[in-house]
Amino acid sequence: RFVSEVILILMRLINIKPFGTVRFVSEVILILMQLINIKPFGTVRFVSEVILILMRLINIKPFGTVRFVSEVILILMRLINIKPFGTVRFVSEVILILMRLINIKPFGTVRFVSEVILILMRLINIKPFGTVRFVSEVILILMRLINIKPFGTVRFVSEVILILMRLINIKPFGTVRFVSEVILILMRLINIKPFGTV
Repeated sequence: RFVSEVILILMRLINIKPFGTVRFVSEVILILMQLINIKPFGTVRFVSEVILILMRLINIKPFGTVRFVSEVILILMRLINIKPFGTVRFVSEVILILMRLINIKPFGTVRFVSEVILILMRLINIKPFGTVRFVSEVILILMRLINIKPFGTVRFVSEVILILMRLINIKPFGTVRFVSEVILILMRLINIKPFGTV
């Protein structure tokens, strides 16, 4: 109640309409940051505090719902002036924000890749297991992230194989299982039934 009352009072003082404007959100965040002594840029605490404040304002439970993730992303996109759809910058920025929120190092870990894929799957409404669409969508997302053209290059195939191997916990070299798994993955990608055909 204290936070909401302070926001309403400050909004009236600086003549901001309480709903429906991007300026409202940005002004409230700046005011609250000054109140609780947070530097406005460069800290994980800032992002987490702003998200908790905004969640309380728009009545979202802070954990366990897809709506929470999508609302937070929309709010953060407006704050950092990113168009919500159709750009590679959007995906990379959202991933960096979410990684900081859930305390994942942005590079060099299998957990990072799996977490990002789970988050993106929920955002674009893909079931996480058992469909060819899942594999193709994940590959397209990862290709855009690591700046690979999706078709016609040897680098694409090798990168996709390395990514998929890490996802399904396969050592990349020296095992028979590796060869059979890669063949199954590539067959599904190019729509070949795994048995009975040349």
